[in-house]
Amino acid sequence: MKYGNFMLGLKRAYTRALCLFYGYFHHIFPSRMETAVLISPEEYLAQERLATYKSEYVEGEVIAMAGASLRHNFIAASLSKILVLALMKTEYIVMQSDMRVHNPLTGSFLYPDFVIVGEHLETLDDGEDDTLLNPLVIIEILSRSTAEYDRTTKFEAYKRLESLQEYILVAQDRVHVEIYRRTSRTTWLYSEFFALSDNAPIAAVEVIMPLSSIYERVKF
Repeated sequence: MKYGNFMLGLKRAYTRALCLFYGYFHHIFPSRMETAVLISPEEYLAQERLATYKSEYVEGEVIAMAGASLRHNFIAASLSKILVLALMKTEYIVMQSDMRVHNPLTGSFLYPDFVIVGEHLETLDDGEDDTLLNPLVIIEILSRSTAEYDRTTKFEAYKRLESLQEYILVAQDRVHVEIYRRTSRTTWLYSEFFALSDNAPIAAVEVIMPLSSIYERVKF
């Protein structure tokens, strides 16, 4: 092989490796990229349905989702047990983090940790039935890296959904549950719970969540 051809092949291999690393880095550390590539909602949905990992979509930007910690998984398992048992014989349906929620007003596509919806659920009219439009209750389990995002960007998108009645944040680094309850179109009532002896009510579906049960397997 001639030296020139060898160097050309080496350069091409380096370029491919660099592109692969760039894509991986963007997936793992999306907030550290200097510029965001903006795409349309249609482009997002097309690539999301083929992707091997989940990403959210806010204001044209695709945001890759991070993995969950052990505490997150313990809390999610406890919440699932509480909600499913409480709502099993009711009209309400509990869905976990694979159900995408879309707000047509903001254009966002988000993955809550838990969604509660009534029997008359509505999905995006594109023949896929994988994007919910009318959540009644949304629950997010906070982490250090997502807490600010969940409190601001996600809540801004969620609260403009007319169907949403309660937004609940569950901490994983301490005993702390926060509930935002809609009292009017533009007003939300805030309450919080700190003690394992507390019971956090989800008024919209008449469910009581004992904090001792939520944090049953979590060690601080």
